[in-house]
Amino acid sequence: MLVVVFFGFLIALLEGVPTPQQCSRDRVDFWGADIGFNTAGSLEKCEEICREMDTCASLSFRASSDSCWLKNKRGGLKGPYVKIGLVSMNMDCGDKKFDQSCIEKNTDYWGADIGGRRALNFDQCETFCRDAEECVSITYRAADSQCWLKYNRFGAYGPSPGDGLTSLNMNCTSPAKSDVGCKRIDVDFWGTDIRYKKTDNLEECEKLCKDTDECVSLTYRSSNRFCWLKNKRGGLRGPYVKGGLVSLNMDCGDTKSDQSCIEENTDYWGADIGGRRALNFDQCETFCRDAEECVSITYRAADSQCWLKYNRFGAYGPVQNDGLTSLNMDCAAQLSFEKGCKRLDVDFWGADIGFQTAGSVESCEEWCKKTEGCASLTYRESDFSCWLKNKRGGIRGPYVKGGLVSLNMDCGDKTFDQTCIEENTDYWGADIGGRRALNFDQCETFCRDAGECVSITYRAADSRCWLKYNSFGENGPSPGNGLTSLNMDCPTEA
Repeated sequence: MLVVVFFGFLIALLEGVPTPQQCSRDRVDFWGADIGFNTAGSLEKCEEICREMDTCASLSFRASSDSCWLKNKRGGLKGPYVKIGLVSMNMDCGDKKFDQSCIEKNTDYWGADIGGRRALNFDQCETFCRDAEECVSITYRAADSQCWLKYNRFGAYGPSPGDGLTSLNMNCTSPAKSDVGCKRIDVDFWGTDIRYKKTDNLEECEKLCKDTDECVSLTYRSSNRFCWLKNKRGGLRGPYVKGGLVSLNMDCGDTKSDQSCIEENTDYWGADIGGRRALNFDQCETFCRDAEECVSITYRAADSQCWLKYNRFGAYGPVQNDGLTSLNMDCAAQLSFEKGCKRLDVDFWGADIGFQTAGSVESCEEWCKKTEGCASLTYRESDFSCWLKNKRGGIRGPYVKGGLVSLNMDCGDKTFDQTCIEENTDYWGADIGGRRALNFDQCETFCRDAGECVSITYRAADSRCWLKYNSFGENGPSPGNGLTSLNMDCPTEA
């Protein structure tokens, strides 16, 4: 038996495999993630018990009481902590120092913390990161021996000046950019899961997705070989930064959008799919490409905040805002919301009489022509959905909604006489309903498209558009600062 142990130890040394002595961390606690407790006469016996359990990934041992805690996560729940009297170890410790050539002095990787702790020196902080399951970078402050473990490379927002701080990515060769081909490094496509399985590598996870009906994207974690299959591009609300994960869309269309229409110091407010952090503007743009419904973005460099939008120009159109940068993914569609009878990024909601899939808006239109009672339609290209309607403009007229195209079969597409526009005037009441519109002209177009609309009131301050079923509203014109009103048929008097 001693001969076998000796030769096992010798082979480990020759092959560079860490021995138990190398993997053990003296005066260190792997707190939490406990799956069992035993008494064991030695560290070696505690290790033997752990290795006999399929789910045991690490342990902590206290010699004074022979206490042996078994854990299902490398490094415990939130990574190692200094604690006298304990010895801890990972079963697979991969115990070698990382390349430290990319150490950044006086630099902070702020945020994305697994947690702060004390470490005797920078090297121990780096060891703590190696031992923690989700750690990919660190920041260390020598003045008070504070060590922060991070689940994102460069922290939450990217490197920033920080006197007395030293930071390091555990993988110096990993690029700071957010994508490599279709793969998104340190990115989560959260939600819309249809299946979960363990696979040996990312390539097997990708093959599983290809073989699974409705799978269009995936997220993979190599540390525990978890593979999540998803039925929506980019997950539920698009990508999020998260260390240790790799995500990809099966059809990623991985070409950068035309950025010639970038608008500096401009906000596309509202119409948010959701906010998230992004290392830079390019990663924010990549996130939008990867998200199923995203058509525009706004990015704030000061705190790396990225907003994905489901409408071009946001909910209300561009507004000036210092420090924000905005972009429509399709530059060619600048402030054009109509194309003939087609209304771009517009929904004719309700009044449905039929639904089917159609390969194009033209096919959807052809189906409407052949369907008795069909007066309008709405089409979504992303999934070829075609809705037929029995009322012009849907049940209450058009609404702005990204990714949809709507049209009336008889659109009467001409601009009305606007000579009777009344500035600072309200046609109060008689509302078909309120909605957003990018500008006054789109509000007027919405009224043309709605079956019962005869007048409008528009407020430019918040892009609010009211469609009316009476000329002059309920009680006739009344003063209204900031409001503009119009009858579609300009009469000579109220």
